[in-house]
Amino acid sequence: MNSEITITLQLFKELISTYIDDMSEITGDYLLGGDQNNINQKTLGLSSLEIVELIIDIESKYKITITEDEIHQIKTINDMMRLINEEVQVQKSLDIKREETKKLLFG
Repeated sequence: MNSEITITLQLFKELISTYIDDMSEITGDYLLGGDQNNINQKTLGLSSLEIVELIIDIESKYKITITEDEIHQIKTINDMMRLINEEVQVQKSLDIKREETKKLLFG
C-alpha cells in the first residue's frame, strides 16, 4: 500500500496524464471540470465521466474510498490532492489499528 505517499502536483499530473496532453501550465487552482459560470477560471475540462474514471483510478491506486459527498466537494486540483492526502492518512491510521488489534488478539 502507498500509505506513506503525499500527493504533490507532479504526482497528480502523472495521474491525469491519460486525460490531458499538455500539462505544462497546470496549477493546483485549475478546476477539474468546466465551470461555465466563471470563464476566467482555468480548467482541465474533464467530462463528468472522465472525473469518475479518475476517481476510480485514484481509489484503486491508493487503496482509499472517496464518498459521493466528498466527490461533490471536489472542484480544483488542490481539492483533489487534499482529499487524497487526507484519505491516505485515514487509511494508514486504520491499518495501524488493525495491526494493533491483531497483536492483541493473536499475540
